[in-house]
Amino acid sequence: MQIILFIFTTLVSIITYTCVFISPEILWIAGVICFLIPFFLALNLILTFYYILKRDKRYLVTSFVLLLGIPFINMTWALNLPKSANNYDFSILSYNVHSFLHSAEGVDGLSKDMLRWVVEDDAGIKCFQEFMSIDSAGVNTTEAIRRKNGYHYIANYSPKKNNTHGIAIFSKYRIINSGTVISNTYTHNGVIFADLTVAKDTIRVYNVHLKSMGLTNGIPPLETYDDVLVFFRRFKNKLKQGFIMRSYQVRRTMDHIENSPYPVIVCGDLNDVPYSYTYFKLRTQMANGFEQAGHGFGFTYNKTLPFLRIDNQFADDFFTFTKFSTGNVKYSDHYPIKGYYSITNKK
Repeated sequence: MQIILFIFTTLVSIITYTCVFISPEILWIAGVICFLIPFFLALNLILTFYYILKRDKRYLVTSFVLLLGIPFINMTWALNLPKSANNYDFSILSYNVHSFLHSAEGVDGLSKDMLRWVVEDDAGIKCFQEFMSIDSAGVNTTEAIRRKNGYHYIANYSPKKNNTHGIAIFSKYRIINSGTVISNTYTHNGVIFADLTVAKDTIRVYNVHLKSMGLTNGIPPLETYDDVLVFFRRFKNKLKQGFIMRSYQVRRTMDHIENSPYPVIVCGDLNDVPYSYTYFKLRTQMANGFEQAGHGFGFTYNKTLPFLRIDNQFADDFFTFTKFSTGNVKYSDHYPIKGYYSITNKK
């Protein structure tokens, strides 16, 4: 019986690891299986110590499986020595500002504090998701950011005509071109890009906000068996739609990136964890800021599931991450992330 469980655990662990390479457009359940990766990492770590103590040579197999999972460990917890951010060429702030917490009653104190924090941050480039340019109290957040520190260049996208809610890129550096890669008239998700001149170089920055799960929008009363069935059916459908849509969106984005004439940086809210097809699709082509220069767990979600890292910055080998940090400010339902970049292949 023990040998059967051993073989089963080994095979399932390896299969689970490989699910990050399977597009949910082909097999959506692969996206769910990926969530089991931390469990199997922990299980193989425990089994390795167990077999070593028992002087059982099966530890060689569990150690091998554990080694296969090292990339996932690096994505979960970064162990980079603290770096000084003094030696860098430019920095990028990425922040899902949750509409600056606007409400029908107007601006409250917390949203004013968030706007003040956003305005005071000195990053040369700022990428916002769920950006509200004019809120219900008439505060023009675009002008508030533009006036501070010389953010004269803006690229933005709003899914509906005359709507002020969407995604935006603010830059101290000249934007010579911009455009929309993915738009959706039914949500505020999308992908935009801007080509900027930094010193003597031109770079392309993508601001992404992929399909939201919508799983934390509240749980209805589950008073009967039918209520439970309906809830789990809807839960499953949201999971399925989210996985499929994000895999499609990241594929579209990567196709666009491959045709970029300039070095590329991707910032934003992926709405997906590191153990996902979405994350790996980007990671196979670019370095991740948290993995390269971050520290600790780097959780970026400030809501019901506070142990998620779903906001990221990726860059191709034209750049080096000098430093990467997650802001400890609890204004939005996301934490801001900031990457400090040096240009590796300077002309």
